[in-house]
Amino acid sequence: MCRKAELGSKETMRGNLKWLALALGAVLSLVLTACEEPQPVGGLSPATLPAEARLASLSFVDADHGWVVAANCLEGSGTPTGGCRALVYSTRSGGKSWAPAGRLLLVPRGMQFTDLETGWLIGTIGQRCGNATCPNVVMQTTDAGRTWQRTSTTSVELADVRFVSARDGWILGQACVSATSCAASLVFTDSAGQTWSNEQLPLNGHGFHLDRLNASVGWVGGIVDGRAVLIATGDGGKSWARLETPCQGDALAFDFPSAERGWLACSGTGSVASGFFQTEDGGRTWQARPLPGAGSLTGGNGGGLVSALGFTSPDFGWVLDGGKTILNTRDGGKTWATSLTANQPLVTGRFLDASHGWFADRQSVWGTDDGGRTWKNVAVGGDAQGGSVTMSVK
Repeated sequence: MCRKAELGSKETMRGNLKWLALALGAVLSLVLTACEEPQPVGGLSPATLPAEARLASLSFVDADHGWVVAANCLEGSGTPTGGCRALVYSTRSGGKSWAPAGRLLLVPRGMQFTDLETGWLIGTIGQRCGNATCPNVVMQTTDAGRTWQRTSTTSVELADVRFVSARDGWILGQACVSATSCAASLVFTDSAGQTWSNEQLPLNGHGFHLDRLNASVGWVGGIVDGRAVLIATGDGGKSWARLETPCQGDALAFDFPSAERGWLACSGTGSVASGFFQTEDGGRTWQARPLPGAGSLTGGNGGGLVSALGFTSPDFGWVLDGGKTILNTRDGGKTWATSLTANQPLVTGRFLDASHGWFADRQSVWGTDDGGRTWKNVAVGGDAQGGSVTMSVK
């Protein structure tokens, strides 16, 4: 008997059935392998992160307590599942040191903790599953990451996770017929993962991201025919409004620190220039904004693809490009300055508030407790080995 309800066991089907059929029935199809859940492998992760492992996601709930998860995939293992493990590590010192937590047979895609004990991890069981999407799972921990239990399994590829409380969570999914043609869907729970519902979203493109302000207000965005398109809800996902933007490119990042104010960045390759925009009316209209010193956003510092951006207040915000640079603003985007240029590509990260932020490269975490004026690089599973990097921030 399975411990948790299957994804969609009390499914709520909203939206246009014709659209669902056009998505080839794949968006909300379920993988009926409920009891074959990923299990912890040998207890805890290794004391230090293996050299072949790569950090995939991080989450902090306060200035001291945080978690990272790495993908440790061994080539030539013979089986698609047996070669990949998710290695979880935790810190109680704001990232100054890291201790082993749980280890699972899983390829991690995203992680979020909502309090000191409760966390969520999304990922795939295996890397290669023929012509089908590998089974995707939602895992939950209630003991600070030491052990994990599966709450749901689906054939939809899970891409992003946002919980606003330990009970209320949204997970962004997608079903793709090509690299640029994916149907977006929303998987959500209001019962701490005891039951899940599915909703197909009116968005077909690629490069999807999810943002939530609270239980009612949220956004999903993606690239549709070379242009960034957002959809917004103000009623907890019951209805969605389409928001067109002037932002063109191959990838996007966006953040709404309030229901009305938002920021959107697009990055392009070839003849498509990168762009940076702001809205003051919830995305109905957008104004172009300069981003001084952002050579990396136009390909000048390794890739030119915007990885993430965020605002912790109306004044303090940050941009992480697809290379090695973090830019900060302290005046609501009027001026920007380079905060950190790392020695390796940064793959994930965020600021918790205007003082505390953490960003991960492949094997270590960069942390700041003074708003990005100074940074310390710490190897996961060890103490600070990279020393401090001090940079002036205007």
